[in-house]
Amino acid sequence: MKDALADNNEAVLFLEKQLERDAPNLDPETRRTLARMGASIAVKEAEKPENKAVSPEKTKEKKEKSVQLDFWEDGKRAAPNAVFRSALFPALHPTQKENRRFIKQENLFSTGGLEVIFTGEQFDQSDLDVYLELLNMARPYPLGQPVKFSAYGLLKALGLTTGGKDHARLHSVLIRLRGGTIDITDHKIRYFGGLIEGGIRDEISLNYEITINPKFADLFGFGMWATIDKEQGRP
Repeated sequence: MKDALADNNEAVLFLEKQLERDAPNLDPETRRTLARMGASIAVKEAEKPENKAVSPEKTKEKKEKSVQLDFWEDGKRAAPNAVFRSALFPALHPTQKENRRFIKQENLFSTGGLEVIFTGEQFDQSDLDVYLELLNMARPYPLGQPVKFSAYGLLKALGLTTGGKDHARLHSVLIRLRGGTIDITDHKIRYFGGLIEGGIRDEISLNYEITINPKFADLFGFGMWATIDKEQGRP
């Protein structure tokens, strides 16, 4: 309390001197009154929550509350309902994969009251396998923080071979997932953006870092996501 009073008195004296300089014709009593009013207003503004400085402890607490996708079992893979209940990841014939369509704001078939609008190069089931594995690897990290993995490790997790062509194919899938823009509405939540935010690759080690938009977590709201067995749907 004493510190607050001292700060207020200093503010009054400071404002008084300013008024004396800028408005010399004011009588001393009027200057004193105006200075007190100004100091009082300044103190009230400083005490507003939005104007208070955030302590390192509060910043740390906010970071600790970051969203993580850590709520499914190790033997499962999970995604928002829109991934499993729409034609976002259709099964394409090999010839269709070689001639993928580029789609512009197409309303894809979906069930359960979902609306899924897509723009970009058409996805397929193999893209879904990669995407589900990425979401699973992101579980230990707060969304928005880089997810680190090796191309070799991801290919092995997918049960694929690890030759040069496989690495090139994996990278093309990541580019396609980054390039596609989804506009998904599930109940009162509408998310529009990429499935992944992009990242970097070390050209020597072939290690990756990717990020996922924290806002994407809204699509994992209560009853808005589902799981499948890890091997479900794989050949």
